[in-house]
Amino acid sequence: MRKRYRDGELDLLLVKQWGADSDCHAYWPEPLAWVSSARHPITDPVPLVVFPVGALYRQEMIHALEAAGRPWRISYSSTSLASISAAVSAGLGVSLIPARSVEPSHRVLGVNEGFAPIAGLTLALYARLALDADGAALRDSLEALCERRAAH
Repeated sequence: MRKRYRDGELDLLLVKQWGADSDCHAYWPEPLAWVSSARHPITDPVPLVVFPVGALYRQEMIHALEAAGRPWRISYSSTSLASISAAVSAGLGVSLIPARSVEPSHRVLGVNEGFAPIAGLTLALYARLALDADGAALRDSLEALCERRAAH
């Protein structure tokens, strides 16, 4: 998507990425949380509830577990955050999700359980300098929404 923006195909782009590029209009941190079911124990190898191949969270989960020397397996995969959340709640495994998406049926995992914090993900807003009035209004609305989210 960033390539399409830089190639001039898009006027506005709101995307999750690691870090912030110098040409983004604004960016906000996207805190992440390791979660498992509040009712089910974690087993080894760690069953992972993941997004499809190439997804940022999936890559980070696998990298972190391999760096810690923990065995893992994929137990469930979906393109939907709601499905990922439901699968974790049902006890299908562990996942990495936005901290704002943690539900009462989840248990947040930490270093004591062998899950190191993952940081650095940002929500970045890219916007052309010469937007028409509607584009500028959309940019400003997106920026205000992201500011409110970051404040919580």
